[in-house]
Amino acid sequence: MFDRGIKTHIIATREVHRPASGGPRVVKADVCVLGAGISGVAAALESAKLGRKVIIVDGAPSLGGQAIGSIIGTLIGLYSHGPNPFQVTHGIADELVADLDAEGSLVTHRNITVTYQYDEVRLARWIERKIQAAGVQAIVGAVLTGVGFSNRRVTHIDFATRYGAVRVEAQGFVDASQRDVYHTRTLTHGDSSCLHGRSSCRKIRAANHGDELGGKAPTTLNLHNREEREHNIQ
Repeated sequence: MFDRGIKTHIIATREVHRPASGGPRVVKADVCVLGAGISGVAAALESAKLGRKVIIVDGAPSLGGQAIGSIIGTLIGLYSHGPNPFQVTHGIADELVADLDAEGSLVTHRNITVTYQYDEVRLARWIERKIQAAGVQAIVGAVLTGVGFSNRRVTHIDFATRYGAVRVEAQGFVDASQRDVYHTRTLTHGDSSCLHGRSSCRKIRAANHGDELGGKAPTTLNLHNREEREHNIQ
């Protein structure tokens, strides 16, 4: 009853096994930024402006974090609140607002503060262009699999990607992932610029040692003692 003149063919199959790679692909940088949301992008761009070689890593398949991956579309926190609001946050915020406004991708609202509504797709393209122009290497779709330590300092972080295992070795690591609070060294003589005055900005400010990364030992990234982490961040 199932024949009906239909010819069937047996297709030969075979198993293909990926050969052993001999270890992860190693990439090196001065600064590795974990998290490619707006705070991570700010940290990466500001580091690149200092002449540092930068790698930015994220688990999402694209850059931008929730600023482009969720239906928010609003910038808030750049200005104070009151009858005469004034700008309190600068850094890449100045470039972002100017560029998106010039191409008609931004709507400004003024009341007790100043907020902006933006086109998420245009913001995503802006971030990609800035990261590329700054020479920052981006690794997306990466899952953290391990952290290497030496003398209580992070020396490398391992990731699994669709293209295989990757190990990032860097002199400094910035956590902008909003997953936890780590003890990191600031990248400049002061606070790293952030677009939003949120907890993620406090993470990349962390303990300011008053020096830059050039020629220094790798930054401490303490993953074990919560009380020590919280003390260091205050």
